[in-house]
Amino acid sequence: MEGAATLSYSKRFYRVGRTALSTYDKTGFAGTVFSTSAPVVVGANTVTPNSGSRGTAVSVGIELPLLPPAANLGVSRITFGSGTGITVSAIVRYRQTLITATFTISAGATTGGRDVIVTYNGGPVRTVTNGFAVP
Repeated sequence: MEGAATLSYSKRFYRVGRTALSTYDKTGFAGTVFSTSAPVVVGANTVTPNSGSRGTAVSVGIELPLLPPAANLGVSRITFGSGTGITVSAIVRYRQTLITATFTISAGATTGGRDVIVTYNGGPVRTVTNGFAVP
């Protein structure tokens, strides 16, 4: 085409497609860029520590069994089978079977043991029976 203007673009757009998903490892980051050590958890289907006093905040590790939901599913919420007065924040899926979170226990929280219920995005649910207690 004779006399056609040459187009010059200062901005370009690219499309990126994911071709694979890497598995989690045990030497990755523990929820922050400043920590490289894994939280200490005692075994599958456990919450460590497994109790907390009224009026405190407790950082916990929740270790779930093998055959967890897909690695690309985040945790949508952590709830309790019974009792009141605990809120959950700072949820991080550290690796495929390990989740860390902060349990804030109000001064008026009901005492006793409770199931810890982990719900993933898309619906999968895992339960640690009698996993946490308020003495």
